Amino acid sequence: MSSRFVSGLLPLCIAALIAPIHVAAQAAPDLTPEQILIRAKQTYHAHALPPYVVYTVQRKERTNGLIDFADSYTLRLWCRTSDNACLARHVVNGRITGPLENLFPRFNAAIDPGPVTADLFEPALPRKSGVPTSPSATAASAEIPTIGAVRVTVEADFRARSARRVGETYELEVEPRRDPDRNRAQTMTVDAQSFELRRVIARDRLYILGSATSYLETFTIELRLLEGHPILDRVRGATGEGYDSSVDYTYTDIAFPTMLPLWYFAPATYGAHVGEAPER
Repeated sequence: MSSRFVSGLLPLCIAALIAPIHVAAQAAPDLTPEQILIRAKQTYHAHALPPYVVYTVQRKERTNGLIDFADSYTLRLWCRTSDNACLARHVVNGRITGPLENLFPRFNAAIDPGPVTADLFEPALPRKSGVPTSPSATAASAEIPTIGAVRVTVEADFRARSARRVGETYELEVEPRRDPDRNRAQTMTVDAQSFELRRVIARDRLYILGSATSYLETFTIELRLLEGHPILDRVRGATGEGYDSSVDYTYTDIAFPTMLPLWYFAPATYGAHVGEAPER
């Protein structure tokens, strides 16, 4: 699973909630960049998150134009979306095989980006305080603080700097309001009629494991709708000057089961369930 490289791509974390407004089917000509960003997030979160998702991810890495076979592979994952816990197995020559692995795909770790239902508008966690909170309460308070009986809405991570119409989409240029090392999105492509998020371009750095050396990198994240859910379609990363490397993640064979066995997410029990290992 590990790669010689660690990408520092962090969640895009675009917390842009305001008081609920009606999302029109067609954008008014006088929409500001901020309004487009807000509507894009509202539309994104209007889709229900499925309880489970099963998918295949193919990772293909190239160095100096040649495929790096040691760091290229295909995985089949069975994921629980409430915490992104996944059971994973390798796919070799089209056949699911190998040991059972417990993974937590995400964008801010030395692991494959994902899962395919990853929230690209995930809010940043609030700064640490002396009062412990649950993850769900923390995420909610990060987006909508409450003062007395008034619900105050904030956009703490990004601002939309500019927008332009390109065919049937808006191209938004965004910049971080704070923490540029964490909030790295630069461009978002939003459907001009539905306000669905289609593409995100983010800056990043590619780090060589065991070394302080790193190289500038750009990630392009493509999205699409499947059965009413926004999902990752493809993630492409490419380094800038100084190192010729690229990595592609392609997501296929996606399904949304209503139930998966509980033992899929209990790695301590994997040894007892080897004979039940999923193969499709």
